[in-house]
Amino acid sequence: MFPHMVSIIDDENNLCGGFIISDRHIVTAASCVKDINDPKHLVVSGGSTMLNDGKIIKISKIKKHPLYDPITTRRYAYDVAVMKTMNHMTFDDYMNMIELPQENEVVAVSSRIVVAGWGEPEEEDYYSEELRKVTLVVNDIKDCNETDHEGQLTDHMLCAGNRRGRAACWGDTGGAAVQNSKAVGIILDAPSCGVPSMSSLFTNVASPAIRAFIMNETGI
Repeated sequence: MFPHMVSIIDDENNLCGGFIISDRHIVTAASCVKDINDPKHLVVSGGSTMLNDGKIIKISKIKKHPLYDPITTRRYAYDVAVMKTMNHMTFDDYMNMIELPQENEVVAVSSRIVVAGWGEPEEEDYYSEELRKVTLVVNDIKDCNETDHEGQLTDHMLCAGNRRGRAACWGDTGGAAVQNSKAVGIILDAPSCGVPSMSSLFTNVASPAIRAFIMNETGI
């Protein structure tokens, strides 16, 4: 169900997700690679729902959105990065790309998205060995801005989940939010799942500033 998913682990064993959009490109959150200048410091793997069983994917280049700045007040703004693989990936039933939405394609409030990852619930102190998923309801971004995120959100973001524990997990950042078989969002700030918490944030892939960046870097 999630052949597009990859895991990304850095030298300090921090975990993120990512998703394949072509045989040479992977999208993730810029916050996952903000301190990475040399791709050799990342272990990227895909083709398996088990965290440690995937095929190693060598990365040759990492490009973060030029307006991404984690120091600013709106630290979630423009949180997207594209990784170019060293070689062409070979696709099969277990590893494949996912389609992207068109620019300005709408993700409706109250519609549902599916997110997946190997992230860590608060009650555990380790990452999940097996990929897990959850279905979330999309919230009004204005409501999320007022109630949970103190004005840090922008129009090129999505917000989903609730305070009853249905949310993306810590370590899921960078993975895809999927709707209608398209990667409509990139998981950003992932609260602890399984416990009362804030809603989850996503970069809106269809936002013009985000979609144009991906197109410029990949041709997709």
